[in-house]
Amino acid sequence: MYKISRLEWMILLFVFSLVLLGFVFFFMGNGYFATYTSEDGFIEWMTVVGALIGAATCFYRVIKLHKWKSWLFSLTNIVLGIMLFFIAGEEVSWGQRIFNVHPSAYFQEHNTQGETNIHNLVVDHMRLNKIIFSFVLIAVLAMYLIVIPIIYRKNKKFKNFVDSAGAVIPQLYQIISFGLLFLLTSLIPDDKTAELLEFGAAFIFSLIILFPVNAYVFHKGNAIKGA
Repeated sequence: MYKISRLEWMILLFVFSLVLLGFVFFFMGNGYFATYTSEDGFIEWMTVVGALIGAATCFYRVIKLHKWKSWLFSLTNIVLGIMLFFIAGEEVSWGQRIFNVHPSAYFQEHNTQGETNIHNLVVDHMRLNKIIFSFVLIAVLAMYLIVIPIIYRKNKKFKNFVDSAGAVIPQLYQIISFGLLFLLTSLIPDDKTAELLEFGAAFIFSLIILFPVNAYVFHKGNAIKGA
């Protein structure tokens, strides 16, 4: 049986403490929750930190292991790292408010918040982030958290391919943590709850990257050269 390390427990405690603090602020009223989940607020910046931890880990693995691993391993981790870096950039609108950059006319017209980011764009009168979180994200997470781990454990060829590709497989406790995060955030009747969900998801996904089922793949002693 897998033994959860102290660092893993600390990350989980950090995530769910801040989510529960969001509950407290919401039911206290007086605008505390709005401030807590505001643009460039604490939770948004913690989302950036969570995503960057995952991105940095992926890039570090490519640099450290590319001589011992396949090109597919490097490609997988580079793509995943870029995706997480993109998420971090989107969260802060690519430094728009930090550097006081005025958004272009296109983003002012088609972005619901007038920001330089993609996830708040309106496509055919529908917000892009609503499409992503309502349909795409649920389908992808269901596949990644439920279907893929089952196939990984039952099919040796699939397992070998996933390992050689350097893809991370979630631990059972990480899957449960994702489910608990979705449940808790769904209990807050406010649109800004999505900020808490994004924060928790960023850290739990980085937790999966740091401590996956197939952690042995990311050691030099288990080199898989060629793909």
